[in-house]
Amino acid sequence: MWSPLENAANAFLAFALLTLGAQVAYPALKNFTFIFYLSVLGRLVFSPILALSILLILGMDGTIAQALFIASSFPMSRNSALFALIYDNYPDYAGQGVLVSTLFSSITVTIVVYLAEVIF
Repeated sequence: MWSPLENAANAFLAFALLTLGAQVAYPALKNFTFIFYLSVLGRLVFSPILALSILLILGMDGTIAQALFIASSFPMSRNSALFALIYDNYPDYAGQGVLVSTLFSSITVTIVVYLAEVIF
């Protein structure tokens, strides 16, 4: 029973990446609003700051704190774009958000990984 479930899970990942790739294949990177910039900035900058604050308040330390801090800096999920596409709720906007946050995450995740080593 476990083997078919693993195959279904692996197929979902491939299907999700395929649909996201089709969605952002020809992105019309235009019509960025203040809310768009705020959402990308919130995901890549404010989320790690909030996570760091919570980790310091809780007094967490070590590898677990590093992993949680680093995980908070990842870009927007492809699932958000997939759900937007399925439910026809601004799929272009969601695809652009995933694309732009993924591009800028190469910078922010690098900084957060360095800070995780220094702080924890």
